Formats: sequence, structure tokens, C-alpha cells
Amino acid sequence: MTNATLNQPLCEVSMKEHLQAARLNYPRVSEIIHPYSRMGFENIDMEVLANACERGTKVHAICKALMDGYFIPSIDEECKPYIDSFNLWMGENKFTAMESEKRYYDDENKFTGQIDMIVKQDGKTILYDIKTSATKSKAWPVQLTAYAHLIMLGGTKIDSVAVIQLKKTGKKPTIHQYEDLTEYGRLFTGLLLNYNYFLRKKEKTNDN
Repeated sequence: MTNATLNQPLCEVSMKEHLQAARLNYPRVSEIIHPYSRMGFENIDMEVLANACERGTKVHAICKALMDGYFIPSIDEECKPYIDSFNLWMGENKFTAMESEKRYYDDENKFTGQIDMIVKQDGKTILYDIKTSATKSKAWPVQLTAYAHLIMLGGTKIDSVAVIQLKKTGKKPTIHQYEDLTEYGRLFTGLLLNYNYFLRKKEKTNDN
């Protein structure tokens, strides 16, 4: 027990530690929608997909650094066009960054998600997700709706959600904005129910 917790009731400390441990096992939003977000990629070589995921991770890290005001002296050639595309978006939009790459939790439904960025723009609080894939996915608004739910549990009202689809050519990105999230919320609820039945139940069965 650390000095910071010495003045707290023991039961309160124990509950917090238990919650932190439980959260390590929460599935991510991307994990819950994974069976459907990968539809159409069945015939793509796994190594190609792995490389694309690795590139996407690098691009996200650089975009976060740029959002935080850091100067990036050197960027991988593979990532550079996507960063050029992101810089075009940043240069054309006035906004105030609120959060970036932050993880949120739903302790009642037991799932988690890490958002790309929340900004204040034109008087609205907007949740943006950065994508590097060339093809638009039906899973995007479902994923963003789940993220918006997690954020609002923490007390922040989200007015709109959008995807910034960066271009491999380095050109201006395509913005996909989603306003009415009701149907996407229903879809995610169904996916979460499926996950709980087929995967969480299976995990418990394996432990017995």
C-alpha cells in the first residue's frame, strides 16, 4: 500500500484495486466488433494486414504528438503521406484539443475503449477517430458510438462523432461525420450481447 492510500479506508482502497484489476480483463470496443469489422478482408494476406496495423499504430502515435504540439524531426517514408494528409486537416480546421489517446471504461457493462481525440470545434464537442485504411467501413460509426457512450459516462457530452480518413497520397483527408447514433447504439448493444454469450461465457467455462 502506498503512502497516498494510507489515509483512505482499507475497504475503499481494496475496492479500487479490485476494480483496476478487473478492468484489465475488459474487452476493447475494437475486439467486440472485430468479427464484423474484418468482413471483406478474408482474402488479404495476413502479413499485409499485420503491416497495415503496424503502420496505423505509428501514424496514430505521430498524430497524437502533433496534436500535443511536438515537432517530429523524422517520419518513416511509409507513414509520411498519411501525416501530410493529417497536417492538411489540422491546417484547415480551428479547434481546441481536449483529450487524445485516452482510455475509458464502462464498469457496468464491462468493456473499454481508447479514443483518438476529442476536440472543441465551432462550439461543439466532437469525437474524432483517425483511420488509414483506403476503404470505408460500416463498423466505423458503431465503434465511434461505443466510444461516445464511454466518454459520456465520464460526464463529457459529445455533440458529434467523425472519422478522419487519411490519404495514402498525402492529399486532403475525407471526413465521415455521423450525427444520429441511435441505430449504431443498438447495433453495438447486439454485438456486446453476442460477445458476452459466445466469448465471455466460453472463458468462464474453460476455467471450470
